[in-house]
Amino acid sequence: MGYLLTLGCYLVAFAPATVLFLRLAASDPLKTILFVIGAFVWLLSLLVTSLVWFIIPPLDDHLWFALSVGIIFQEAARVACFFMLRAAQKGLASMANPTSAQHVSISGVMSLANSRHLLAVVIGLGMGTTAGLFLTMNAFDAISGSGVVGGLRETLNGLPPRSVYSRLLPLHWALNAMLLSLTHVVWTVLVWDSCHHFALRRDAASAASTTTNQNSGSAATASTPLLHNQKVNWFLPAIVAVVTHVVNSAMSYLSGGGYTWLALSSNALMLLILIGYCYVVVRHESPFELLKEVVYALRDWVTLTALREYCCKKTSAAPAADATEGESNEMVIRDGRNNVRRRR
Repeated sequence: MGYLLTLGCYLVAFAPATVLFLRLAASDPLKTILFVIGAFVWLLSLLVTSLVWFIIPPLDDHLWFALSVGIIFQEAARVACFFMLRAAQKGLASMANPTSAQHVSISGVMSLANSRHLLAVVIGLGMGTTAGLFLTMNAFDAISGSGVVGGLRETLNGLPPRSVYSRLLPLHWALNAMLLSLTHVVWTVLVWDSCHHFALRRDAASAASTTTNQNSGSAATASTPLLHNQKVNWFLPAIVAVVTHVVNSAMSYLSGGGYTWLALSSNALMLLILIGYCYVVVRHESPFELLKEVVYALRDWVTLTALREYCCKKTSAAPAADATEGESNEMVIRDGRNNVRRRR
């Protein structure tokens, strides 16, 4: 029974991440590699956090210190991953350019260069999946053993349970891991958006300084407005991501204090708000447009629009296939008077 419970919890925890991976990354080898890179950089940030926690012994007993250091290194890993991938894209794009002397045929390079937000989703999905796995690994290992009919160990020993929600604690861990994996995706999109606009401003400033050094003052003045055309509050999405990351980590104190479902509902509400804000950042539209799209998707789901369209396509394709098969079965026969007859 314990193994079935563990399997069900893993399905609940990683079903959305698995669907996103199959939908966005599984069919593209480059995106699959980026998914693995996202998981690797999260593990690297965890390793650096562990080293800092080990090097400073006086702060071993302070959870807030470990959380703060972990958040700093995770966000630093996100930023480093963006600039590393941006530099790699420039090099691959120059190699894939047909006019380049080092021209190499590389499929998928231009699609990678023009899909910044999709790459952020894939990288964040790798980071979130690894974070959710580390969050639930020890807990699910503890419940994967043989089950005992009648209740928890505290109940069998005559002790009061630690929480009124203790029987649903595995479900709490699974839902928390699911929310964490999806929240990492949104955090990566927001941080990468700020990094992208920062890189644009840096490139514009570099181009303006180069023009100043090469040309006269009038030419430099003409190139200066490039800076003003960039996004003004480019740092705001990154600040929102870091602040919500701190709040999400602080919810662990509520979980430890017995308010497990309060922390879970707060994280779910925060994820919905972040998705709406991420939609505004990416699409530059109102969150109400997102609500309209959700309503339309629910309407299509309830009315089985996709299934009806699929059945209509199959029905319309069947007569055409029968007609083609009938034409292929016809035989041309010439009689004695050289008249042409067709027989099926």
